[in-house]
Amino acid sequence: MTKIDDMRKSFEEKLEKRAKDHQRQIEKDIDSLREIVMKPSLPQDARELKEKTKQFDQRMSESKNRSVPQKDVQALFSMYDHQALTELDQKFSDLFDLARYYPTDRLTYPTIFCETLEEFYQPMLADYNISPQAKEVELKRLIADGRKTAQDLNGGGIMGYLLPGRGCFLNGWLFVYGRDIAPKDAFQDASLLSRILTTAVHEKLGHGFLSSYSALGQVKTKLGLMQIELASRFGLRTSDDPISSLRVRQHNLIYSVSVFLEEGWSTWIETYLGQLMPEASVHPRYNLQQVMEALKKLTVENSGDGDNTKNEELQALLQGALTILFLDPEANIAELHAAVMILQLVNQQYAMETMTVLGQPLIYAVGSLLMSQAEANLGSVCVPYAALIAANILFNFDEISLSDLGTLLSTDPSLHPDARLAAISRIKLEKPDSIKELAQRAQAELSFSVPQSLK
Repeated sequence: MTKIDDMRKSFEEKLEKRAKDHQRQIEKDIDSLREIVMKPSLPQDARELKEKTKQFDQRMSESKNRSVPQKDVQALFSMYDHQALTELDQKFSDLFDLARYYPTDRLTYPTIFCETLEEFYQPMLADYNISPQAKEVELKRLIADGRKTAQDLNGGGIMGYLLPGRGCFLNGWLFVYGRDIAPKDAFQDASLLSRILTTAVHEKLGHGFLSSYSALGQVKTKLGLMQIELASRFGLRTSDDPISSLRVRQHNLIYSVSVFLEEGWSTWIETYLGQLMPEASVHPRYNLQQVMEALKKLTVENSGDGDNTKNEELQALLQGALTILFLDPEANIAELHAAVMILQLVNQQYAMETMTVLGQPLIYAVGSLLMSQAEANLGSVCVPYAALIAANILFNFDEISLSDLGTLLSTDPSLHPDARLAAISRIKLEKPDSIKELAQRAQAELSFSVPQSLK
């Protein structure tokens, strides 16, 4: 065996060991949380659980029927041109009375419909710290990868992305892929118009809203963590230096504890405003019964045909976590914290499997269910502000180490954005849609920090 072969074998063994170590750590973390969520008070009978789930979904449905936006914004979406994109921000502000609490100009950066892949990828590469020659190579690679993904997935791929404060960019080439029309004519097709608008809502009014208005978003913007996230989405290499490596780890930590908040809010607002589109989307996108049934299809790898113990344990764990989040009115914040951490770990371990059974990762489904629960208990007008309260945390990396912060996030629910969201979503307001009551009760009953502008 040559020296190069020896090196390759050693490298592969190290990768395999790292993967096994990561898997063991996930299992260890889940075991430490198992006892918290496996409460004796949870429904043990399948019929009782099914009935409670049915009642929960019925309440969510009734809430949805009450919360369809009443303001006359339908006319906006009958305008079959790019003007619809420029009006989204104002309609969002009107529906949620944003100007009463925050300056609305933070959302005035443009939403740009790109007609070519070059137009779509170039803005992202503009501030990328590499030479012009390397940028040209990366641009060609991104275009080639985009075309191949669209071909392999029959029109699949990344429809849009956000550069905070600079622009929301939509992949017009991909929206019309496989259709005999030019990107510039996409706004003349009702179904395409709805997809374009809901993508813009998800990126700009979902992720962009949290980035622009939340304390957590300010931290991410200050440290350039949104650029780290973009790099990971598009397979771009970060710089080879210690600070860049540290930023990747900081991003991974913050994102791991706010995945339900980020993707849940973005999915919720996408379908909420999607009710107003030419071809209305279903709101909410998920119900609890659908998620529970889908997760029953998850199995533990290599459990063996004759030994279903591990599969049964996994199902009991998933059922326990979901029941605590949505069906157990007596659950305390420590139990909610454990439930969201278990589901975050399951999402990591079974990312592809949950994609297959749900059509999206688990974090989108559970996150939007938490937002639906907030909608039912708080009123739809309060949902964006519930998200901001959940994200009202400033992580000062200059004063705390990454490892210490990781420990705090795993032990203190009040610092964990997803646990905060789970707790806030359970508050039942006496006056639905009262943002003042929401802020007061989140502070008084949960001892959560609340943005000054909401007090």
